[in-house]
Amino acid sequence: MFSFFKINLRRIITVLASITLFFGVVLFGHSNVLAAEAITSDVTNLNSTDVVDDAQYEADKISRQQRQAMRSQMAEPDTENESIGEKLNLDEALPRSTKKFVEQVTGDEPINNETRP
Repeated sequence: MFSFFKINLRRIITVLASITLFFGVVLFGHSNVLAAEAITSDVTNLNSTDVVDDAQYEADKISRQQRQAMRSQMAEPDTENESIGEKLNLDEALPRSTKKFVEQVTGDEPINNETRP
């Protein structure tokens, strides 16, 4: 009898929670629509006295394009004179720790299990 009551209680709580979530979404889920209406009403009520003329717009557009071209040119690395070995620094000597690691892997040097503080 106790388990029957417990199962029914779970069903009742599940149904009540589902109904609560459903009505919560229905009643309070339209806040985004209200915000969108407020923003569009602000945009539609703008004054048209601040209009930029076509010549000024084109001049600004050209200057933006020139600035972007300069930034793109600065971002490109000068790789014409570099070989792959120079790009990857293959001419540099290996660090001591890397040499030690290679020797430990190949078995030329024993591995210490010491931990340092």
